[in-house]
Amino acid sequence: MDDREQRLEVDRADRREATLFITTLLVGVGLAAVIYGVCAGNMSEKQLFLVTGLWALPVAFGGYGLVARWLQRSKPRQSPGRAIVRGGGASLGFLLTLLFFVVLLPLKFARTQRATVTALVGAGVVAVFVVIPTLYLGL
Repeated sequence: MDDREQRLEVDRADRREATLFITTLLVGVGLAAVIYGVCAGNMSEKQLFLVTGLWALPVAFGGYGLVARWLQRSKPRQSPGRAIVRGGGASLGFLLTLLFFVVLLPLKFARTQRATVTALVGAGVVAVFVVIPTLYLGL
């Protein structure tokens, strides 16, 4: 395989990855719209609370994946966490700063890992901090 064929294969894989992230993001947003826009009248608050994971995980996976791809293509700068702290994140209060670091933690490794790995880690963080407590509190 010559250099041109290798670049074409990498390009195809790159497009497949981008399509995966965009599709999962749109599926998650679509599910949220259907759940809260169409089905909300027929569901109790508890049921709405319990179905958060159905749309939150696809949105997290697609969103983290797209941001990771963007970070991998951008010029190396400071880490996302440092940008938040220097931008005044620490002065917003402990809980808000903690939230920023939890959300940005998977992006810290975005330049060193594949975007799919970063997206999976991001979806895992959302599962641990959003979906699991939602299920626990909803039972």
